[in-house]
Amino acid sequence: MSRSDWALVTGAAGGIGRAFAQALAARGYNLVLADISENRLSDVVPELGVSYGVEVRSLAIDLSFSGAARELYDFCVEQGIFPQIAINNAGIFSYQDLVMMDSARIETMVGLHVTTMSLICRLFGAEMAAHKAGGHILNMSSYSAWMPWPGIATYSATKSYIRNFSLALAGELRGKGVYVTTVLPAGVTTNLYGLSPRLQNIGRRLGILMTPEKVVEKSLRAMFRGRRQYIPGLMMRLVLPVVRALPQCIIRFARQKTLKYML
Repeated sequence: MSRSDWALVTGAAGGIGRAFAQALAARGYNLVLADISENRLSDVVPELGVSYGVEVRSLAIDLSFSGAARELYDFCVEQGIFPQIAINNAGIFSYQDLVMMDSARIETMVGLHVTTMSLICRLFGAEMAAHKAGGHILNMSSYSAWMPWPGIATYSATKSYIRNFSLALAGELRGKGVYVTTVLPAGVTTNLYGLSPRLQNIGRRLGILMTPEKVVEKSLRAMFRGRRQYIPGLMMRLVLPVVRALPQCIIRFARQKTLKYML
């Protein structure tokens, strides 16, 4: 890696995205950070630049809208930046029956998890493939990709898309020197799920939830090793067959008990 190497991180102003930005800056990568919150980006950018001595460019953008991927790509081209790493992390969560969800939120989730993610891979993947040095694309899916459960119909379906898309794309790009990794974490101690800090802390101590920093370190190791798919946490890998085989009566019971804790 040279000091001219760049990494792109979406959803970079908080949670897992911010942890990715910090971990990559610590490795010496210059950063392009994209997030919907301009205020939070304005806090992150100088912090990373000063702490790690890297260049940091940012773009406040709603990545759920049509044309967002092209706008992000054009921003990088105008800056003369060609990332060797692209982290598709931006995402939203909703724990609600489909018929109760606002239509705009459904469109936002599909646009963000499916359309924009795919087009970022298309645009930046082609750029990486055109350079002999290649590159890495890391797409954040979710453990729920295997969990078509009540309350997360749209979320789990879009995360399943990310997994299937990424595995296929990995086969298409590997011969061109571009490695695609899909990461499928279970619970993480962020505000994505609407859990209170107390419940997050309990989940972490019980080993149900992982910190963003731990997820990121494990995910980056998997990415740099060229892994196509990675589930952080040995326990979550071991219990996956059980999760996939749970009968509907248990799933409905779990939903009833957990709904009050979610947004």
